[in-house]
Amino acid sequence: MQLGGVRIQALARLRREAAHRSVALLSRVPGGLRLEWWHDGRNWARLMPCPPDSRDPLAADPKWLGAVRAARRLVGAPAIHIENLSDLALPAVDALAQDGPCLLSMHDFSGFCRRPHLWESSGGFCDYSTDADRCRACLEASGAVGSIDQAAHRALAAAIASRVTGLVFPSRFMRDRLATLLAWPADRPAAIVEPGIEPVPAAPRSPRRPDQVAFLGGGADHAGGQRLVRVPAILAAHDLSVTVYGGYGHHNLGAIRRIDRVRVRGYYRSGSLPMLLARQGASVAVLLPRVPESFSMALSEAWAAGVPVVAAAQGALVDRLAQGGGLLLGATPTDHEVSAAVDQLRSQRDVVVPPVPAAVDAAAAMRDVYRRWKITA
Repeated sequence: MQLGGVRIQALARLRREAAHRSVALLSRVPGGLRLEWWHDGRNWARLMPCPPDSRDPLAADPKWLGAVRAARRLVGAPAIHIENLSDLALPAVDALAQDGPCLLSMHDFSGFCRRPHLWESSGGFCDYSTDADRCRACLEASGAVGSIDQAAHRALAAAIASRVTGLVFPSRFMRDRLATLLAWPADRPAAIVEPGIEPVPAAPRSPRRPDQVAFLGGGADHAGGQRLVRVPAILAAHDLSVTVYGGYGHHNLGAIRRIDRVRVRGYYRSGSLPMLLARQGASVAVLLPRVPESFSMALSEAWAAGVPVVAAAQGALVDRLAQGGGLLLGATPTDHEVSAAVDQLRSQRDVVVPPVPAAVDAAAAMRDVYRRWKITA
């Protein structure tokens, strides 16, 4: 399992699941793989030696495969649940799918491309490109190692999807889009389990001061970081105070640090964003990803603080904002459209935000999936 949002939401869910059944988690750490087991109210962990991944999704990786099989025997797991394909060797995952009961969660597009956000090396969303020459040029420019064969990559991911016991997705958008891209059989058992967050006890709601605006996603280009050079400056020129949350894309973050009334908060501790938004008194949060969002934990955390969101119509954000809780713009809104939406929303006091999926809800939904697919601990 990789670091980042996928790992964070999975850990939150598994800790809740552990209250009802035995749970084992195998994840990469420096020096190998960490096996952690929650059983009968207790938990223990051990380090299993394993070389680093080769960064080639078409490599065999027999050492990783052997470690996973050994971990399964050690804890007596009735099934294996792969929490995402990113950074995993697809042949090894395919072998696990043939061993016995195996579930696969797909949180991004790593089954379609080793660049799971689909942001091209040259800049810009690739729009699900299947042009072999274009894909090869992008991967070579990114320094991809090992084999570059997108057709083989996608065929193997489709084969895995066809062999596993069932597929789990964070949103309807991801289920439908990946089914189209990888064209697995239509009769595949599939479930949608929305990732949940752990609510902070007694966390305050934001007082929503009209002059306070938050930008979410950090400075990475694919997360909309290129817009940070312009949009916060426009808002600050209208006497609004802007705080930017999230790291990466330091070239973009650095470009705005000297703008008056714009503050770069940068990285923040997992789970702390609702508290930070409440402390800021944010009236509106802005999400401007340039690539499709599979779910958006940042949206959930903004809503947990009672903060409505102005968002680009990318991926699952379209369905989620259809419930209310903010304003949905086009997929690539202009600076003026973003500024006007913020201005419209920041002074509205009666904006109702939808309920936020919690980790306990995700755990209950996953237990129901296991029951329906006849996987018992």
